[in-house]
Amino acid sequence: MREILRELNRLSGSALYVAFEDETSRALAPVLELFALAGRPAHLELIDEHLATTPVRFRQVVGALASLARASADTALATRAAGRDLAALEGSRVSSDLPVRGRRILYLNTNLWFGLKAG
Repeated sequence: MREILRELNRLSGSALYVAFEDETSRALAPVLELFALAGRPAHLELIDEHLATTPVRFRQVVGALASLARASADTALATRAAGRDLAALEGSRVSSDLPVRGRRILYLNTNLWFGLKAG
């Protein structure tokens, strides 16, 4: 981390560009913008997957970081609430009153992995 900040400091006053390979990687934009601004660039731009550029202003980064912090806090609260719900269900008895006919079962795996890239 120190080396990254040292290198950014060395680039102080330069133009910095943060490139994203696709839309899924833009979730990291607030963090990357903060790192880039730590280097005190003369100019900061984001480059999207189509090579279109967008200038970044300091107040935009502050707003994005505030949104990220708010979303993180909401996630922490939701996690605690889910933990309480699970604890309440832990000791409960599951009813198996459903009639079973036949010997075949259909299982649907509905777990979606957005943004996963391999290879």
